[in-house]
Amino acid sequence: MNMNIFILFIINNHIYNKYSQLTRSNIHAIYTFILSLAYLNFFSNDFNISNKNYLRMLYFSLFYSIYDIYYLFTSKINGYKSLIFHHSIIVFSVFLSNNYLYNENNIVKLIAFNYLTEISTPFFNRSIQLVENKKKDNLEFLVLNTFVVLLFGISRVLFIPYFLYISFYTNRLYIIICQLLLSCMNMIWYYKIIQFYKKINYKYK
Repeated sequence: MNMNIFILFIINNHIYNKYSQLTRSNIHAIYTFILSLAYLNFFSNDFNISNKNYLRMLYFSLFYSIYDIYYLFTSKINGYKSLIFHHSIIVFSVFLSNNYLYNENNIVKLIAFNYLTEISTPFFNRSIQLVENKKKDNLEFLVLNTFVVLLFGISRVLFIPYFLYISFYTNRLYIIICQLLLSCMNMIWYYKIIQFYKKINYKYK
């Protein structure tokens, strides 16, 4: 195993044993979001990350997904089956891209754009924490879920046509299928988020 990948494995192992599932999810979301911004040159055109280095650094995401699949199988939290399926796609995509598709710029960029959608995750997780702590009746809960509706809607739903366009442009059926599955899951999740938001928003009227 490459030394950098081994280090990512050790870090992930430490995070898994020290932090809660929601905290691990937040760390993963922030890490992959910032890494993908850097790869897509959102910070500086003088700072370039190669396809290979970006994909290798995504092994952190692969290890996180494997650990979380184990956690989900053992804990069986609400919605665990869809999360396991989602994480399985991540494992498949990162492994396949690292070994066979690292020269395919469109595919690597598609992966990076998908990881940008993680921007909504910390807000969503905080909302779950408030529910678990029985603090659904305060203003923070409403504001947080407003951010979730906006960020999830913009990043994971509004850009679906663009993501599908890129996937079709790769001319690889398995890439198209993976993107279609992710898009369908995001639309289903967003529908549930909207329904939940309507309920909590009604209380403040």
